[in-house]
Amino acid sequence: AATAEKRIHALLNNTEQAKSGSGNQTGEKTASLGLARQQYALAIKRLETEQPGLRFTVRPVDLLKLQTTVSPQEAIISYLITSGKLYIFIVTRTSVAVRTVDIGENELLKQVTQIRTGLHEFANNFYSISMDPETGFEEEKERPDLRTPDTSAYYKKILAPVNIALTDLYKTLITPGEDLLKGVQTIKIIPNGELFLLPFGALIHTDSKQFLIEKYNIVYLTAGDLISPLTNLNTGSVVAFGNPSEADLEGASVEVKAIQKVYPGTIIYTDAAATKERLFKISSAKILHFATHGHILSPLESSNIQLAHLPGIKDPDLTYGEIYALPAEAMEMVVLSACQTALGTVSGTEIGVFIEAFRTKAKTVVASLWSVDDMATGILMTEFYKGLHAGKIRASAMRDAQLKLIRDKRTKNPLFWSAFVLYGDGGKL
Repeated sequence: AATAEKRIHALLNNTEQAKSGSGNQTGEKTASLGLARQQYALAIKRLETEQPGLRFTVRPVDLLKLQTTVSPQEAIISYLITSGKLYIFIVTRTSVAVRTVDIGENELLKQVTQIRTGLHEFANNFYSISMDPETGFEEEKERPDLRTPDTSAYYKKILAPVNIALTDLYKTLITPGEDLLKGVQTIKIIPNGELFLLPFGALIHTDSKQFLIEKYNIVYLTAGDLISPLTNLNTGSVVAFGNPSEADLEGASVEVKAIQKVYPGTIIYTDAAATKERLFKISSAKILHFATHGHILSPLESSNIQLAHLPGIKDPDLTYGEIYALPAEAMEMVVLSACQTALGTVSGTEIGVFIEAFRTKAKTVVASLWSVDDMATGILMTEFYKGLHAGKIRASAMRDAQLKLIRDKRTKNPLFWSAFVLYGDGGKL
């Protein structure tokens, strides 16, 4: 491991030289970058040989295949977690680099868990928001005041530790490679291990106190993005399933009807009409939207997306395995506006099972990292679709929707906006 570490550091020096270029001629810079790519691939191969137990999400050497697809305004950041080190691989159009941080998987898991636990407690014990026809929000009367001063005991106990962890993880995960992000508008993140549980957009810059999403569009990638992209994409309608019978999600009905206002041709199924039988009759769709519950279960094959529960229907929900059998193919996007649909295992430390399955059907999958607030999600999704309809790229539409919630003091907390992650193609529809 020590030998591999030295080689990584030697690689870092070489790639930094390549980034700056050794001369003024384009040919010299191209040759320098080519040498850096060669050294990068060699160092990674040695690392894999000397530490065969490493769990790559995407093998770093394969990132080089993506470099030609990266625009000057984009960067790919991939992570590899080991017992004592974190490796950060950064690929831009003109550079490749590796950075190392002295932190292991146990400490990373501790910090990620602290964030998720704090947000969960915040959700359970602090406040909720509800829809009001006049103002869009109404404070729940039985809850404490939404404005929590930094000096309050509640802030110190629950929110301060979350903010500290989000700030520490910014320094760990982003700062080491941020010098390569000048001019970058979109970062494409390839998580690893515990980082699949983390809402990267909520990371907080130490000095500016900005959330990461306030600085960049954020897209997530997986190994599937190294495969040839879907072609002959469907140009059909938006199809939305919302608040199926027994889901008890009033906001989900509002959500899909709001989407229909943005995209008038949207076909919506709610209540008793939102059945699995109806879903399997859909042979084509441009966007398939689910506003319902999602359940990650053990065994994973039993994980499901809730659909209408009606008398006489034995298995009403869409299971993980059934996703692969859906007749709708080559869709632009699947949106899972449902709880915890971005999680992989019950512990969550792998690529989401629903993301993995739906990526075989669509260029982009939007899913959530935890149980999301019904009303805040409806607002976020409405803004997301407004952005798409206005011609924004997917990543920008999601960012702008999240920024709208950040700028409202009632929903600034990451609990309300940062659960949703966008995997795959972040470009235009």
